[in-house]
Amino acid sequence: MLTRRVTEAEVRDALFMMHTEKAHGPDGMVALLFQRSWHIVKENIITMVNNFLTSGTFDERLNVTNICLMPKTKRLTKMTELRPISLCNVGYKIISKVLCQRLKVLLARLISETQSAFVPGRLISDNILIAQEMFHGLRTNKSCKGKFMAVKTDMSKAYDRVEWPFIEELMRKMGFAEQWITWMMWCITSVKYKEYEAASGQQINFAKSSIQFRHIVDAGVKAEIHHILGIEKIGGMGTYLVWDDPWIPASRPRSAKGNRINFYPYLWVRDLMTPGRPTLNLPLFNQLFDSRDVSLIMGIPTSHLDKPDYMGWFYTKTGRYTVKSGMYFCGRTLTQLRSTDRPTMYEMWHGCGND
Repeated sequence: MLTRRVTEAEVRDALFMMHTEKAHGPDGMVALLFQRSWHIVKENIITMVNNFLTSGTFDERLNVTNICLMPKTKRLTKMTELRPISLCNVGYKIISKVLCQRLKVLLARLISETQSAFVPGRLISDNILIAQEMFHGLRTNKSCKGKFMAVKTDMSKAYDRVEWPFIEELMRKMGFAEQWITWMMWCITSVKYKEYEAASGQQINFAKSSIQFRHIVDAGVKAEIHHILGIEKIGGMGTYLVWDDPWIPASRPRSAKGNRINFYPYLWVRDLMTPGRPTLNLPLFNQLFDSRDVSLIMGIPTSHLDKPDYMGWFYTKTGRYTVKSGMYFCGRTLTQLRSTDRPTMYEMWHGCGND
């Protein structure tokens, strides 16, 4: 199945999956040129792909790749705030897409059920819900009265840091044919970057990782664990961004509305407190927010206890999630979606409810 000769239909499908005018690779050509000229170039392209499947190699110039650095934030301060994007030649894209489409059929059998992303029929939100429940249970479940903790780690550039020998041995361990392994490793190792070339192992992103402790864990033990793991942040699921997250207690939670030009695009809710005191900074509110939002924010009660923030559920008085409140929220959302002209969104919610 994986190592058969390629057909015209496979190559054509791979080519026409591509966006017509995405940024071109070093060859300077976009997929639209090949798609419009398919009746002329198809024999050459099919021969190119089959020659690779027969020999296990192709001209290394085919896999020369441009690197484009895309900013993640508006104000860059360090290299980690740039996202590297690979701009490949169309010929290489066709070969890689043919292989990917063949492998895609087997993914569900190869990847663990706990891996919920990038596999058809699975949702990354499933694992997010499980993580939320785990951190919530750590704080409230009676069976967690002992000295428990949970560690949330974020892998820095996880898919860019997998070592090549590990991939090769893993495929061999999983029983892939040697011919298939040869094809995959040639595609991986023959790449040449115009800007930089590096390969390394997995690395934890400490800036996005955190530890959540049960309240009765001794301060000395907490400090020792922080030191050993190298993770300084406390709290399971992080805190709220002012302009992105739904923290304003309107009829339906939403993000804040700005008063004028926003000079603080990545402001956290915790930054709105008066330094050194558990009170809200009213002058800052009047400067940043719409006047209607200021009155809503000032109605949020603040705690005088020095405890980290935690996630809450808006649709119950206690702030704790219940199945009944979840059903109410879904029902109200579905009603709103039905009244709009966005059937795709309704179908998405309807499908999630049936799963």
